[in-house]
Amino acid sequence: QDMLGDLVFVGDFKVGARLKRGEAAGGVESVKAAPGVCAPVDGEIAALSDSLGSEPQQLNSAPYDAWIFKMKTGASIDGLLDAKAYEANVAASN
Repeated sequence: QDMLGDLVFVGDFKVGARLKRGEAAGGVESVKAAPGVCAPVDGEIAALSDSLGSEPQQLNSAPYDAWIFKMKTGASIDGLLDAKAYEANVAASN
């Protein structure tokens, strides 16, 4: 959250989109940047968060309570990071 600043838009995600790991799933816009959000695994976007369209700041105020999209996948999730590992990874890269 500190790197992007306050989010002002979450969008361009499509339910039913079939994505490969690392492919752009949609985007977010903040006061500092407009990065894409990549699919964490191969799969299909199954659901979008209804509330983020009107309240994107939820990702800043409660990042572990909010979600952007859910995926259906048959792929392994073994390489994904949990919150603690992600925070350590970010801290190491600063």
